[in-house]
Amino acid sequence: PVEQDAMRHPPRDPKEPLLGAPEWRFIAAVGAIETAVTLGVFAWALGARDETEARTLAFSVLVFTELFRSFAARSPGRLFWEVGAFTNLRLVLVVALSALLQIGLHQVEITRRLFELSVLPWQDGLLALGLGLISVSLIELAKLIRRRVVGRQHLCRLRAAPLKEATLWTEQFRRNWEARFKALDSI
Repeated sequence: PVEQDAMRHPPRDPKEPLLGAPEWRFIAAVGAIETAVTLGVFAWALGARDETEARTLAFSVLVFTELFRSFAARSPGRLFWEVGAFTNLRLVLVVALSALLQIGLHQVEITRRLFELSVLPWQDGLLALGLGLISVSLIELAKLIRRRVVGRQHLCRLRAAPLKEATLWTEQFRRNWEARFKALDSI
């Protein structure tokens, strides 16, 4: 979907590179985070398991990281819930299909041999999903902070409006769970 305020921005200078210094810094930072998480899980798994299992877990973490990051990449400044989860149904379908294929790779003997993987237990699959959310969570949090440089000062401002929307959204669940806990207390 097109950004709602796209027409308020001046056009990019045709002589300006498509990716400037801020975009390259962002790419390097995300790449460093994804590398640290993937190699960290590989090193951790290598200490407790064999190399094939460690490679399997690291590969799954990397794949899920990239799948989840596709949702954050839809807008450079708007958060996931501001853009909307289902505004791009093709993306949701592709991510879901890719996740199923990733899980299937570990279940089929020929693909395990081809990619030198092992069976991925469901606990490791959940771990890979959770670790895959790290970089996308950091990207989404970074979208809440607006930074600008004025002379020697670096000014940061927090965009609190999206947090209010998230609080209102989670409030309905909190009320529901509190009612359930009160019902359990009365038993």
